[in-house]
Amino acid sequence: MLNFDPSWRLMSPGKIAGGVINDLTGLIRRVAGQHGNRQHIIEHYKGYFADAANRPHHHSSSLSWAETDLDTYMGEAGENAALFIEAFYDAGEALQNLHEGIVVPDVLMINHVLNTHDAGYEVNPPQLVARRGSYGGI
Repeated sequence: MLNFDPSWRLMSPGKIAGGVINDLTGLIRRVAGQHGNRQHIIEHYKGYFADAANRPHHHSSSLSWAETDLDTYMGEAGENAALFIEAFYDAGEALQNLHEGIVVPDVLMINHVLNTHDAGYEVNPPQLVARRGSYGGI
């Protein structure tokens, strides 16, 4: 869990910047490609984004449905940039703890995506830092 302004958990500081969701979805699919059961990894990330979107997480019947559900949950979680970033970061950290040797996007890669899309946030564990004048009017 990242530390940030506690009010952001209840009231969104703004949406995640355009492009971030697509880039991070691509990274999740690359992570899933390292595992013999791609759906297992997609479901893992899906659970974190479902929580961030305040939605229940149900196991999908196929990989295709899991990917569709993940896309939906990521879009909904993107309404709150802070919770979205935390969900992605926490899912990766937890996945590394569950599966020794799996490679997940590190902080440098996450920050690269955020910077590329001028998202206005930086992950500096254990902090999520909002830059002045950042996206969402922070």
